[in-house]
Amino acid sequence: MTSGIKYFARLAVVFAAGVGTFCCGGQPMAPRPPSPPEPELTKVLRNLSEVEQLETPPVAVAVAKDPGRLVVFDLAEKKALWEQEATIDTGPLVTYDLIVTREGGFIVGRDLTSGGARFELEEEGSLVGAASDGKIAVVALDMGKESKTQGKLLGVIDGSVAWSREFYLRVGAPTIAGGIVVVPWASQRISMLDPLTGTERSRIQTEKMTSHVFVDSGHVFLGGLGITRLGAGDADGKAQALVTYEPKSRALPGQPDIMPRGYKKVPSPDDAAHRVRLAWQIDDKESDLGFADGNIYYVFYRYLFAFDADVDTVKWVYQHPVDLVGVQAIKGGVLVADQSGELSFHNAKTGAVTWNTSIGAPLLSAVLRPTTFPEEHAKNQERPKLQKQLFEAAKLEDPRLMGGRALAIRYYAEFGGEDVTADLIDLCADRD
Repeated sequence: MTSGIKYFARLAVVFAAGVGTFCCGGQPMAPRPPSPPEPELTKVLRNLSEVEQLETPPVAVAVAKDPGRLVVFDLAEKKALWEQEATIDTGPLVTYDLIVTREGGFIVGRDLTSGGARFELEEEGSLVGAASDGKIAVVALDMGKESKTQGKLLGVIDGSVAWSREFYLRVGAPTIAGGIVVVPWASQRISMLDPLTGTERSRIQTEKMTSHVFVDSGHVFLGGLGITRLGAGDADGKAQALVTYEPKSRALPGQPDIMPRGYKKVPSPDDAAHRVRLAWQIDDKESDLGFADGNIYYVFYRYLFAFDADVDTVKWVYQHPVDLVGVQAIKGGVLVADQSGELSFHNAKTGAVTWNTSIGAPLLSAVLRPTTFPEEHAKNQERPKLQKQLFEAAKLEDPRLMGGRALAIRYYAEFGGEDVTADLIDLCADRD
């Protein structure tokens, strides 16, 4: 009796295991329940977690004056690639293979290497940001606070607008990565759009203000008051920000943001924003994030300061004879352009000039895209000690430089001693 019960029990198990393969009056039953569909956000974030790095050639894109024109200068060959006369209302936006500017009532896109016209769009609104992957360009516009829809994003394919997407609140600087248009808007929202239609595929909300999205080192970064590397989503489709980094906060004249201007329109070529700003380069590591060489660079008209990004100390300061109108950091140093058209590369550790050339024209502003630089001058070019650098910087007599002088005095005072005290008394005797 017992063995018979065991036999029928085994038979019941076999039958139960096989019954799912039979048709029971409708569709055949699957061997196992279907898996729930993968959340769209998970798919999108997986695409964005590792992306192709589209490298812009090493160029300087400058707005020259007398007459007004756009100049693209090859940094490797030390010669102009092309130049065109133009009345440009904004500093140029440089993205992969494209230069985007506002000129009168038009948004103009030019090929980076040839200067050829890619598009000319008659659009209202202030230019905020742009991106390109060689096939599609996206342009972000601020339509103004009085407009019902304050932000607008245009998708441009083959020279014309393929789609337009409006936002109730303002948009920031977008990027194209992993076949997805990523655009920040309303300070803390990030939308992921289909590049061919502008249809929103997914959306996340950040904890902190985000005004820029950009690609570096094969990853997508969110930029605002700090920098966040965007990671893959979890099983529930929630975004995981792998690493967030904020450099040391310090009081600086003009209080420039980590990322320039955010949701504001791109400044005009002669705006002071080009002469008072910060520069840095991402140092992207698997489990850590920071700035290359541990530096954050601060331009204040004729001054170039190199600060420790994590500690409130200055590493070096350099004085230029004229205003600086462009700056870009890379690993190993920082490239600057001044208003006379001179370009110089400064060593990250000492500030010594290790490379220089000239565009050959006075400039209003410049966007710099360096890669690497040969150190044509001696690597250990002598410079005065930091104490001497700060004292000389504090003595510059230019009414516009009072903020920079005060900054130099602040760090100079930290050296202490009778000689420093006497110098400070002399410096502070100037009522300005």
